[in-house]
Amino acid sequence: MNGIRRAREDLAWYVRHLGVLRAARRVARLCLDAASRTIYSRSDLVVHCADLERWPDFTPPGGLTIRPAQASDFHRLAARLPLSVIRGFRGRMREGQIMFLAEVEGVPAGYAWMCTQPDARAPASRGLQLEPGEGLHWSSFTFEDFRQRGIYTALQRFSRSYMKARGCVRVYGGADTRNPAPLRMMKRLGLRPVHLCRVRRVLGHRRQWVEPVAPAPKP
Repeated sequence: MNGIRRAREDLAWYVRHLGVLRAARRVARLCLDAASRTIYSRSDLVVHCADLERWPDFTPPGGLTIRPAQASDFHRLAARLPLSVIRGFRGRMREGQIMFLAEVEGVPAGYAWMCTQPDARAPASRGLQLEPGEGLHWSSFTFEDFRQRGIYTALQRFSRSYMKARGCVRVYGGADTRNPAPLRMMKRLGLRPVHLCRVRRVLGHRRQWVEPVAPAPKP
């Protein structure tokens, strides 16, 4: 029953913010995506590592602020994100994860998640077992109207600088091989590839394994 109630709440949110026609299209696409993931889906992530001993301090450029989010920030994100996503945010924060909120002149522009060793769920999804002093930059997201403005990269830089200032010595992150932009960004930031994490879901069964990263070709 909880699932049905949540689905109804999300549908009402889509209708209220997108209109009936766009909401119907969005829900149909979500249903098709969910069905396809149940039948078959794949993910190939190149996991990168940043040793923070020499990681530079980072202050966002003028007009952009990045800070740890508070639970009181969620009502500002509710106008942009479905209720189920907001509920997931609250659950992650209760687990001890850190959410970074990027704002442009006070308007939410994006966010990122960081977890540390006590939270084993997220690192395991990247083929990692974190040690004390290690963290995982789990995910970043930039709202569509703020893309192509360097916010994604700024979140990556800031989160690692923030964790270094609090005694973290190493931070991992992943980039999907089907999306070249994050891969280029991680190379530009000087992060070193650690391994390739492959995940396959077939008819509800999940298989995950880790492979060495193929060496870069010699110039």
